[in-house]
Amino acid sequence: MRTRTTRDRAGGFAEFRLTIGFLDLVEFTAWSQDLPADHLARAVNEFEEAASDRITDGGGRVIKMIGDAVMYATTEPAAAASAALDLCDFVDVHPILTSLRGAITSGAVLSRDGDYFGPTVNLAARAVKLADPGPVLVDGPVEGFVTTSIGAHALRGIEDEVELFVLSR
Repeated sequence: MRTRTTRDRAGGFAEFRLTIGFLDLVEFTAWSQDLPADHLARAVNEFEEAASDRITDGGGRVIKMIGDAVMYATTEPAAAASAALDLCDFVDVHPILTSLRGAITSGAVLSRDGDYFGPTVNLAARAVKLADPGPVLVDGPVEGFVTTSIGAHALRGIEDEVELFVLSR
């Protein structure tokens, strides 16, 4: 799954070129306040299982579940896009879960202890906050998918404005 570009043995970091996805349940905190604990646990488990299945079926890897969100990595942007849109479809028809939003970016990432970080990860984490419920944003064209520009946006902690696109089939 990894495409290694460099290795810094002294610091324990490795650099890879990957596609990073963040998918986030919309308004999870407010939504979860009204659910009995067993319903909430079941819904979150179903979300985590669905995310894991869709991501790994495309050759990706779940990096971590972050409460109501999932961070994942793939070597192929199209696999990341397919997983994201498939999971959005799953959440849309789920009887309890809220809607999902997401962001996918591609580029160099640093790895240590199974986690990834760096500008590509930061961009995905910031862009997901701009996504409306339902859509997935990407930082460029994805082969086999339609991308529609929503213009350039200033994102916290990112120096230059970034053009983002809504992803669709």
